[in-house]
Amino acid sequence: MKRIENQVNHIDMKQVIIVFATLLLMASCGKKGENAGTPSSPTATDTTETTIVKAFEQPHIDGDPQSDEYVIARVNAIYDNIFKENYPEIGEEGEELIPSDDVLSPDEKFCTKDWNEMLTKVYEYDSSNSPDDQGPLDFDYWVWTVDDEELGKLSISDVTLVNRDKDRSVVEFYLNKKSGKNHVRLELKFEHGEWYIDNLIDLGDNYDLRKEVKEYLKS
Repeated sequence: MKRIENQVNHIDMKQVIIVFATLLLMASCGKKGENAGTPSSPTATDTTETTIVKAFEQPHIDGDPQSDEYVIARVNAIYDNIFKENYPEIGEEGEELIPSDDVLSPDEKFCTKDWNEMLTKVYEYDSSNSPDDQGPLDFDYWVWTVDDEELGKLSISDVTLVNRDKDRSVVEFYLNKKSGKNHVRLELKFEHGEWYIDNLIDLGDNYDLRKEVKEYLKS
């Protein structure tokens, strides 16, 4: 009888050991699995940032980007897009058409990387020093106004190439709106295989936007 009891106790002990060993193995595998997944599975405390870039397809223009005709066509295409997407005309029933939130700003679509970085510095400077003021950007420099009621139907005319080399071009034109005309000069830079705007100047008021921004950031 004692032998049987000893066998039962021995069997029970083996079962306890087996069960305990199994639990330890499962816990160890689970921990290894967690560690294995860590590098490729960001957690809530992961500081890695993912930048989402809105795609924008530049207007297609036939021809050689290094030709005078191409640069003029590029400026016309830029403003055609801006007027259509960022400044919709009055609808059929007379209501104002509001641009979609998904529409990128003209700066994001058609300006150089350096230009957009400069604008970011202005916004950061404003938020720290004068939250209620935008300095030289306190008006809409794409249509040169502070009042949307001045706009009406927008167009550009007399687009003229003033100067062009491999990397830089200067173009002048008239911006036509209900309140009158602005004589505008664009300074363009060739980057990423296309011409992008790097500065805007109102020749009538002798207002050089890049120059004004630089002076503002020095103050």
